[in-house]
Amino acid sequence: MKIILSQGQGRIQLGQAGALLKESGIKVKYLTGWLPKKINPIIVNFLGKIVGRADLYKRLMVRQPVGLDDDDIISCSKSEFYLWFLIILVRLKLLKEDNALTWGWKLFR
Repeated sequence: MKIILSQGQGRIQLGQAGALLKESGIKVKYLTGWLPKKINPIIVNFLGKIVGRADLYKRLMVRQPVGLDDDDIISCSKSEFYLWFLIILVRLKLLKEDNALTWGWKLFR
């Protein structure tokens, strides 16, 4: 049996569920937003200040649960960066929020 879990770019954390499923012998693929594995946490937290998310590195690394290997996880960073760019445009009053969220999630698919 193979299960695909998609949490997207949001705050829902399905990684632990994926790890438990894998532990029980089920093949798991876990789709999530950006995982900043090879980037200095200081840079990630600086980006967090730009988008209004304190301690961004810690928050994003929750997406890398113990029990799932790198091969089990598909990180969709391009769509998440695009979404946050659109959210910055919303904060600058250059774009409506519903349009930004719709376009950001469409790219994630």
